[in-house]
Amino acid sequence: MGAEMREFFVKLTSNGQVTVPIEVRRHLGLYPGDRICIAVGEDGYAQLRPAPLPTIESIRAAGSVPQQLGWDELLDHTHEDWMVRRFVQLE
Repeated sequence: MGAEMREFFVKLTSNGQVTVPIEVRRHLGLYPGDRICIAVGEDGYAQLRPAPLPTIESIRAAGSVPQQLGWDELLDHTHEDWMVRRFVQLE
């Protein structure tokens, strides 16, 4: 499996949800509302990591961003959303 890993035991709810321990959230830089990617291998192990950020191409392909929006404008909107999510939770 590679590098040494710590294990955390969590309980699965009847809705299929788990609580990610604070140590894991801090290590991965996860905040409420963040998306998580779970990769499952044939060896029986699962890997949890922050989901990759979408590219401009994937956002445009989904039809949620107008074609005329430039990279700088998209970054401004993304940064604004990130700031709101991070600071709203502090209140």
